[in-house]
This record gives sequence, C-alpha cells and structure tokens, in this order.
Amino acid sequence: MTLCFTSLLGSFENAVVTTSMSYMIKDLGIGGNYVWITNGFFVASAAVQPLFGQLAGVFGRRRLTLVIVATHTLGSGICGGAKNAAMLLAGRAIQGVGSGGINMIIEVIISDLVPLRQRGYFMSIVLLIYALGLGTGPLIGGSLAQHVGWRWVFYINLPIGGTSLGLLYLLLKVKDDKTTPLKDKIKNIDYVGNTIIVASTISVLYALTVAGSSYPWGAWQTLVPLLIGFGGFFAFICFEASPLCPHPVVPLRFFMSRTRAVLFTNTLLTSILSYWMLYFRPLYFQAVLQSDPTFAGVQMLPSTLGSLLVSAGCSAALSWIGRYKIFHNAGFGLLTLGLGLHAILDRYSSPARWVMFQILTGSGIAKLKDPVLGIDVMLSNMRAAREHRSLQTFEERFYSIGPTYSSKLLFGAPIIITMEPENIRAVISQNFQDYALAPFRQPALKHFLGDGIFTTDGAKWQSSRALLRPNFARDQIADLDALENHVQDLFALLPRDSVTTVNLQEHLFRFTLDSATEFLFGQSVHSLRRQGTRDTDSLDAQFETAFAAAQAECMDFVGLGPLAKYARVKSQKQVEIVHRYIDQFVDRAIAFRQKYDEGGGDRVEEDRPKYLFLQELAKQTTDRTRLRYELLNVLMAGRDTTASLLGNLFFMITKSPEIMRKLQREVDGLNGARPSYSTLREMPYLKACLRESLRLHPVVPVNTRIAVTDTVLPRGGGPDRDSPVFVAKGTAVGWSVYAMHRRKDLYGPDADEFRPERWETLVTRSEYLPFNGGPRICLGQQYALTEASYLTIRMLQEYEMGSRDPGEWEEELAITACNRRGCLVALKARNG
Repeated sequence: MTLCFTSLLGSFENAVVTTSMSYMIKDLGIGGNYVWITNGFFVASAAVQPLFGQLAGVFGRRRLTLVIVATHTLGSGICGGAKNAAMLLAGRAIQGVGSGGINMIIEVIISDLVPLRQRGYFMSIVLLIYALGLGTGPLIGGSLAQHVGWRWVFYINLPIGGTSLGLLYLLLKVKDDKTTPLKDKIKNIDYVGNTIIVASTISVLYALTVAGSSYPWGAWQTLVPLLIGFGGFFAFICFEASPLCPHPVVPLRFFMSRTRAVLFTNTLLTSILSYWMLYFRPLYFQAVLQSDPTFAGVQMLPSTLGSLLVSAGCSAALSWIGRYKIFHNAGFGLLTLGLGLHAILDRYSSPARWVMFQILTGSGIAKLKDPVLGIDVMLSNMRAAREHRSLQTFEERFYSIGPTYSSKLLFGAPIIITMEPENIRAVISQNFQDYALAPFRQPALKHFLGDGIFTTDGAKWQSSRALLRPNFARDQIADLDALENHVQDLFALLPRDSVTTVNLQEHLFRFTLDSATEFLFGQSVHSLRRQGTRDTDSLDAQFETAFAAAQAECMDFVGLGPLAKYARVKSQKQVEIVHRYIDQFVDRAIAFRQKYDEGGGDRVEEDRPKYLFLQELAKQTTDRTRLRYELLNVLMAGRDTTASLLGNLFFMITKSPEIMRKLQREVDGLNGARPSYSTLREMPYLKACLRESLRLHPVVPVNTRIAVTDTVLPRGGGPDRDSPVFVAKGTAVGWSVYAMHRRKDLYGPDADEFRPERWETLVTRSEYLPFNGGPRICLGQQYALTEASYLTIRMLQEYEMGSRDPGEWEEELAITACNRRGCLVALKARNG
C-alpha cells in the first residue's frame, strides 16, 4: 500500500503538468524554453537512476526512499512558489531527481521483498496505480489550472508527499545490510561509471531537446553535445567491462541475453512514445484545437480508457491462448497504427476520429495482465477445468511462481495459495481458530445438507463433531459380515471372461453407497442388486436417483464460489425425496430411543441384533432435523471418499503387473480365507499400496479456508521465502495436497510415480495429509481404510485383473477426485 501511494506521487506529477503548461508559460513569460518544463524533469530523472541504484545498497532502502520522496516534495514546493522561469525549471529538475528515484527504489524494494516469479504480479499492481495517476492527472491538472491556479498543480503534491513520507516512515520495514562497514560500502560505489553515465545522458538529452527547435540539427550546438554523449556511452561501456571497475553500476552481462536486450529496447521505445503522447497531445488540444485545460483533460480520457479495457481483454485472451509474443507484436502494431493515423488529424477532424485513434494507441500500450479483477486467473482456471487438468495447473504454478504465492479470486478477492507443509499445518491445526470454512460452502450446500459437520463452523461444528466422534472411535467400526454381503452383490455383476471391459468405478460407487447406507441407517439401498432390473419406483431406487441429482447440483453450486448464494435450486424435488427417505429411519431411531428410555437401556441393548450408527446418535439427541442432516453429511463424504480411493487404487495397480503380482502374493498368504480385523492389520504391502494411492491421488486434493482475523503463515515471505507471510482478515488461504504429495524434496525424485515400496522406510508428518488433519481430520478415515482393504483383498482373491485404459490418470473433480474415464479393467476368475 505504501509503495502504491508513493508511485501515485510520481505518476500524478508527470500528468497534471501537461494540461496546465499554457498558464505557466504565459504567467512566467517562459517563451520558447517551455520545453524544459518537461525535458528538464526527464533529463534529471533519467540521469540519476543508475546512481540511486548503488546508493540504495550503501545507505539502505528505507533511508534513501525517504530522501527521494522528500526531494520530490521539495521540488513541488519550489515549482508552486516559482517567481520566474529559472526557479520553475530548477524546481522541475529537483522533482525529476525525486521522480527518477521513486520509480527505481520501488522496483528495488519489491525485488528485495518478493521472489522473482512473483515480482511481475506485484509490479503490475504498482503500475496500475501509476497508470491511474497518469490517466486522471491531465483532467485534474487542467481543472486546477483553470479554476484555482496553475501553482496548485504543484501544491497538490505537498499533502500527497507528506502522507507518503509518513506511511514510509511508519510502515516500510526492509532488512538492510548492517554487517558490512559503511566505509566498505562507500568504496563499492562506481564513482567513475556514475559520473560518465550521468554526464553522457544529460549531454545526449540536451542535444535532442534543442535540435530542431533552438538550433538546427547540423549546428555545432547540437552535434557537439550529441557526439560527446555517445562518446561517453562508449567510454562507459569500456570502463564497465574493464578490470578497473570491480563493482559496475550497470553489469554488462544484463545485455548478453537476446531476450533481455529485446525487453530493454521494448521498454525504451514504449516509454518514449508514451511520454510523447502524454505531453504533446494536451498541448495540441489547447494550442491548436483551442480547448480549455479542463476539456483537454477530458479529451485525453479515450487513451486511458482504451488502455484499461484492453488490459482486461488481453489478460483474458492470454489465459486462453497461453502465449505472450503475439500480444507484444499486436501491441506494437496497434501503437504504430494509432500514431500513424494521428498524422492525418487536424483541427477540422471529427471528435470520433480523435477518440478512435487514441483508443488504438492506448490499446497498444495496454498492460497484458489484470492484477485487480482476477479475470485472467478465473479464465485460466476455467480452461484448466474444461481440460481436466486443474490439479496439474495448480502444481505447475507452484513451480513457476513459488511454493507459496498470492493471487486474486474473481472481482479481486485476495487468496494465498501454498503447498508448504508448515503453512498447511498452521491453517488446519496450529492456528485453527484463525480460520473458517469458505463462506460460499454453506450457501452452496445448506438446502441439501443443512447444518452438519461439513457445512458449519464454530460452536455448531463443535457440537456436530462431539455428536459423531464417539461412533467412529471404535476398533472394529465396520461390520465385515455386512461388507461381505455387498461384496457378493458386486461379484454377481462383474464379468469373469478376461475379455469384457468393465468400468469398475461405477460399481464401486454403488458398492460404497450400499455399505454406507447400511452402516448409517441400518438398512442398505441395495443399488447393486437393482442393476439390470427395471426397478425405478421403489423407495430405494428413488432415493438413489434423487441423491445423485441433488449431490451433483451441490457440486455445481460449490463451483460458483461466492455466486452460489444467487443460484436457483433446480433439484428441490429430489432433495425432498432424499430427506423423506432418511426421515423414516430417523423416526425409527427416535422410537428406539423412547423404548430405550422407558424399558431400561441394558435390556433393549440385548434385544438389538447389531450395532446401528443412527440408533447410537439417537441416544444423544432426538432432534429429528439434526439427525437427518448429520447422516446426510456423513453419507455424502463417506460414500465418495472410499469409492474414489478404491477406483484410483485399482487404476494404478492394474497398470503395473509387478505391483499386482507382489500384492497378489501377500493376499494369497490368507489361503482364500475371508479377511478378519486381525489379518487386515497384517498386510503391510496392501497398506503401502493404499498409502501410495492416497499420496499420488489424494481423494480431497485441494482445500480452502478464510482468515477470520489477522494472522500469519510461517513460510513464504521475504527474498529467501523463509520469512512469515502476513494474512489479513478476509483473505482466503488455499492449499494443494496433490502438489505437496508430489514434491520431490519430500518424496524423492520419483515422486510422480506409483511406488508403494517407498513406504517401507518413509516416515511422514504434516507433509502427508490423505484425510486432512488437525481438529477437522476425517472422522471416518478408519472406516474408509477398513472397507477399502477388505474389498481389495476379496477382489484379488476372486479375480485376476488387467487394465483396459490406454491413457494416464486424468482428473474428475467433484466431492472427491477420481479418474475421468473411471477404472476400465478386464477380469478373469481365479478359480476357473
């Protein structure tokens, strides 16, 4: 914020002068020397920038910044109080020294504070404020000069400069080198190089200023300073490259790269053309078109508006196309065309021509990124989602920008994105109280899931967790006999001929729906048994169909983000079917609770054939609505988590015959016996395969929280990225478990490969988060692992499996992540 305000000070002064120069010229009798009002400013500004770069290293960024802003403000005061032309020009030169320093020191400080990959983003924010000053300056300057007086064009900088000094003094905190003695720092200044470059720059700019106006191009007054200046540039290059200059002010290696040389040239030409337009357009409007200063400022607006609009459009197109070069070429083409068309304009040209030609030139110099609205990020994310590579796109950004970086959500909402284990641990555990769920989650899900463990925060969430947790804190949480019944239903549907290709994933989602409903309700919907039948009217069939439709719409709403609260629910009928279906089981559980209270708990327990999750909940509450929504929350998460885990696991092991054979040998050690809880614990390679599947393809690969108070992340800030990162209240923090699980510094050079053997020696902490962590760690993780382990063993006992999917794993993101094409396999019965 402080740097943006300082940038506004520099840009605003450059622009407000342009539409008020006619008043200065007339009042002070400047005459033909009026060009030095602008050129004196730019000569001083350009000449001192290399020197300031070295001074920043000697005296520190903070002190030099204060001196620079004070110098600019002093120059503004001198200009405002000028009694004659000489005093005005002197003040403008002092302003130029300050302005040149402002631009330079801002870039230096950002380079210190922000990693290389993120500098473009932060510089674009500062440049946007700079553009705001340039865009509004002519209009404000013209209005002040016409209605208040031209001196206020300069006086207006005094409060801006004073505020900037105050903010810099209070808020600018940068680490300066305090270990090197001052005398050694002073020795490192390139005195000779700075003297040559300052003198040469002034000489060349002086010659270009007087040529064609004060003196002919061929006059000695033009040629001599021009030759001296270019000779000085040559001497400067030779000296900087020689052993006599151990600390060059401009290291020549910067110009050895073709890309850098092109960028420097691009910047030079664009700057020249931009400032020519900034200064000479308003003069033309006033001197030729006889516009007053205020209207001249209005006439400058099409260029500014064109630049801003095309900036947003370019950012959108850039996200779509993904290539920069075409935009640079198009920008110079539009700029050249627009300036060329200016040559046909005269005092009789229509306003429409002036507007259109300015829009062309403004479009040519438009910035290619949009750091404020977040349009470029949004469109890039949409494109990645369409191509089913969102997770890969996020991972690539980490390696191109950094393991922790900031971005913008739609309409400018800030977000910090990380794959650092320390930062993720801070959000989900250490500073858990500082964060809440994304605010759009509840509006997206409440019509279906109500207030439950996955949709609430604070006291409501604590109450939900306290209600559910005891029912998951059991050693033998899953009923293996009930699981076996659903396994047999699954086997009845699967082909055994080793030829037919079957999408196993579709059946896995039905399998987990059947087992989850039996576990939660005490009665399964038996979706597997209905496959191949015409049963669509039974309550179970209606529930299955309605649940899928309502869940799909919920995921669409989540994808809308903050716009979810405006979405219209289309699946209300399906939601009501689901609620009615669950309510019948809730009513039975409440009836059980009444019987339990009336008849004595022990006797009722003895009459109950098995443990029922819902009946255990009813012992703690008889709130009918609460029971319904807690069941739905658990069902929605539990069914998809286990199904996705199994689908991803079978996808990977069927593509690796060696892993399949090794796992098969371990399973064969059971000699065909059904697994028990004790045998499930004695299958180390199966555990390794499950862990590796959850590492490579975590079922919940990304997550987000919102800071409810000002807080910090442990890592990611400063030039070394090891300093804390400030997180302001209201900032979103997102993290990618998918990217973290594939970090080669954590999991080795083969982190992108499916290799279960790594778990024979690997010990992990917060860098492995298959089921989240901290207070919101998944309550049902043991149930999911038990169910997945049991079914995997039974599948390998019953079948030989081979992959029929020719492609790599490709994401399909919903509640969980699974392969877009499912799990295509061929099965052959092992017993025949």
